[in-house]
Order: sequence, then C-alpha cells, then structure tokens
Amino acid sequence: MPEDNEFKRGLYHCPVKCGNFLLGAVVALCLVATTTGPASAAAPQPVVEGNQIVDSVTGQRFVPRGVNFPSFEYACQQGWGYSNLGADEASPSATAAETAAAMAAWKINTVRIPLNQDCWLGDDGLPLTDTTRKGFGISLTSIGYRVAVIEFVEALNAQGIVAVPDLHWSSPDGIVSDGLRVMADNRSDDFWSSVAASFKSHPSVIFDMFNEPHSRWSDAGGKWAFQLSWECWKSGGCQGPVENDKSPVPAQISSTFTTLGMKDLVAAVRATGAKQPIILGGRDYANDLGGWLSHRPADDQLIAGFHNYVDQNCDNPTCWSTEIAPVATVVPVITGEFGQKTCAVDSASHMSSYMRWADNRSIGYLAWAWWPAANGDCSNFAMLSNQDGTPNAPVGTAFRDHLLYVNSHPTTGTPDDPGPDPDPAGPDPGGKSKRRDAGLMIVNTRFRHGMLTFKVKSRSKATGGVKVKVFVRSDRGVTRSETSETKLRSGSAVFGFRVRSDYRPTRIVARYPGTQKFKADSAVRRVR
Repeated sequence: MPEDNEFKRGLYHCPVKCGNFLLGAVVALCLVATTTGPASAAAPQPVVEGNQIVDSVTGQRFVPRGVNFPSFEYACQQGWGYSNLGADEASPSATAAETAAAMAAWKINTVRIPLNQDCWLGDDGLPLTDTTRKGFGISLTSIGYRVAVIEFVEALNAQGIVAVPDLHWSSPDGIVSDGLRVMADNRSDDFWSSVAASFKSHPSVIFDMFNEPHSRWSDAGGKWAFQLSWECWKSGGCQGPVENDKSPVPAQISSTFTTLGMKDLVAAVRATGAKQPIILGGRDYANDLGGWLSHRPADDQLIAGFHNYVDQNCDNPTCWSTEIAPVATVVPVITGEFGQKTCAVDSASHMSSYMRWADNRSIGYLAWAWWPAANGDCSNFAMLSNQDGTPNAPVGTAFRDHLLYVNSHPTTGTPDDPGPDPDPAGPDPGGKSKRRDAGLMIVNTRFRHGMLTFKVKSRSKATGGVKVKVFVRSDRGVTRSETSETKLRSGSAVFGFRVRSDYRPTRIVARYPGTQKFKADSAVRRVR
C-alpha cells in the first residue's frame, strides 16, 4: 500500500516475551540446520494446477482466505522483540499457539507473515535489542528470530492454517531494513535461499517473494525518480533509490542499489529443492497485474499477487474485471493485502464489495491486519479489538462473519453477487487489452495563500471526462473532501481548489473512467 504506512507498519507495539530465550536459541540451531519435520496433516498442502490452487491431500480446490500478521518485519528493527507474540508484565499479548487458535476460530485458512530481511540474516546490526526496556536485557539474535518465525508457522499449520512468509522489509547490504524498497536487492536471494531451506519440508507453506514492488516519485525534483518496468520486475539490473517508502526521494539521487528481479528470487527458492507455490506481487504496490502474464518467470507453481486498497489505481469492479479477472483465468490470484480504514460495512463498502467479487471467481484474499485497534476505531486497519481474537466492530466483525458464512457454504460465489462485470469497453480476449494505458498523473501541485492548484495529465494524451477528489484536514484532525469533474483536452486539465484557512490539503485522487480507446485509470498524489 503506497499510503498510510504509519498505520500499517508500526503504530501497534506489543513487546515479545523473551523467557527461555537461551533454550530457544539452542533449539533454533537444530531447526535452522536441518529444517523441521513436515507440517500437521490438518493443514492444506497447496499446489498450483492450471489456474487453481489445489490441496494435494484432498484433491479439492483451495481458496486462501485469511489475514496478515504484521510485526515480524518491524519489531526486530525497532528493538522491542521479534514480533508482538508473547507477553511481558506491561503489555499482555497472545502467544503463537493462542493466536493460531483464535485465527482458526474465525475459519481463517491462510496467514501472511511479513518478515525483515536483515533480522533473518543477521545483517546491519539487526535484530536490535533495546536494553532500556524491562525484560529486554538479553540480546536478540537472527537465530532467535528464525526460530520465532518457524514456531509461529508450525503453530498455524497445527491449526489447519497455511502460512505465507513474505519478504516485507528489505535493503541492500550496509543499509538497515527499515521499510519498503522499490524492489529486491543483493541480499534478497540469500534471504530466500535460507527461508526456503528452512521450510522446504513444510508443505503447508506458500512463499511471497517481495512485498509491493513500486516506482518512486520525487516531490523535490517534480519527476519520477525511479520507474519500475516489467522487464526490471522480471530480470532486475535496474538502479533503485536506497530510500525506504517513508523517506522522500531527493531531486538528485546520490545513492542507488542494483535490483534483483523475480526470476532471481524464484531461482533462489528452487535451488534449495523447495517445491511450494510462489506468489509474485505485481507493480504499483502489487496493484498492477497488466504485464504479469507476459513477464512471469518460467515456473509451474506461480501465483499472481494483487493488493487492493481504496484510492489505488485498481480499486473498483470495472478494473478488477478488466485487469485482474483475465489473469485469474490463466493462473491463481491471491489478494495478499486488502482493507479499509473507514468503518463502513454495508454492501457498498470496499471490503464487502471486493470479497463478493473475489468469491465468485475463487480469488483468495488476506485482510490487513490481525492487530487490535489502537484507539477503538477503524483508522489503523485493525481487525481486532483485543489480542484474544475479539473482532473490532464493525469492520472486523463483518470480515469474520463473512469467513464463517463462506466456510459454511462451500460453493462458488456468495448470495450477494454484485452481478455481471461492468466493462463498457467490452471483453478482453486472452487477457491482452487492445486499449492503451491512459498513464494518468497528478503534477505541478502547488498550495499557496489558501489555493491548491494542480494538473491532471495523461502520458498517452487521453481525452474525455476525469474526476478529482481533494482531501483536506483541519488542525483538529477532521477530514473533508471536495469533488470536481472536467474533461481532459489533449491529455491534460488544470484544477484549482480554494481551501479554508483552518484546513490543509492532504491528498488528491484523480479517476479516469476509460473509453473504447483508453483503459480506466486513476492516480493518487499526497500533498505535503
């Protein structure tokens, strides 16, 4: 997700219990050196067959439905533990076994586990130990981190849940893994060689190669600092900025790293003998699958990874049907992340409408995120109100109830099917669109003396109607929005919004509905 990383990746901090650490480290030596035994027979053992994921034990179709479990990616970098599993005197938290049991009670069958490259490899001073916190005088180690991950995977498998280790936070050698990078780096193949070796005897595991590949815009330079092509996505060899997703990219990039491609990461996994399915997330923070089929590496166990949040380019049924559905006719698709910060749970809400659409196409989805609400509301994508698995109403409750319903009605589709796919431009035979990409951008943003001005531009010089929504926030934290609509002429249109003195603009969203000649598109720009 390109925005709201502060909500997704670090606000909820619950320290891990470090008791029996020395014993765990000794056990880890054996675990890591030999790989543990196979997962519980209770868990599905997924394999890819055509455009389906099949449980190799039962021979039945397996549709992953579940959640993300954040904290392994950032706790070890911030110095307060391996994850938020466990407890100390100040911050009670569920153990791995308790967490897995609570997830099983929701009928969750798949859990994605974001990981930190440096913490797993023991690079660049990670995992970090904060010795100022009570109970954290024992040094944290990469071996301890690995065993904590392995123990959680096996706790999930024992509850009949498939685990999805995900390379979430990474960085080139010499730079701390403290956020998202544009693409994999010179240590990511070592990471996957180690992770795959540790789990190759665990058939109830799926590997997610790299979280949210993306391009980077430089506000300081007023231009793209790095544009991720599909060829770079596949084969690597590009020069990406070293800054993480939370840091601005300077006008003149001084430090870069050479990216690795998905082909390199898949090869690293297969070289270990691991045969499990592999997820490859698309471009644009995994929201774009347009070139996925034509650029996928050669492997018969690949799954297309799609992420879906409000205000991303592909966040509506028209785009899902024209861009995602054609891919799902060729290979399985898993929505590795989706969610919403608003509390709406009616039939028009983003999560509800997407789950109905995906259910009717056997496309899996994993909600962000399994963690408690920091303040009792929906603003940090929280599914829980308590670590014991109590859902956070209304979003968490609606998601849990949907899983319970789907599990008890194991048929294709749900009763509230949104109906035929809306596609005014007609079908796209073979998944190869004859329409051009509009290439929508928001540029020349300026806010002075209460006036916000900007230009919406199409790289393909598309014409026709375009709608923009501007979000503004007051000093009291109240967010409002205003909408305007006009036509692109020769591929561009200029907008001006008067903003009240007690508000500041925060985000601009532009939407282009598409025509017979151009695909539907959207663009998002934060206003700093």
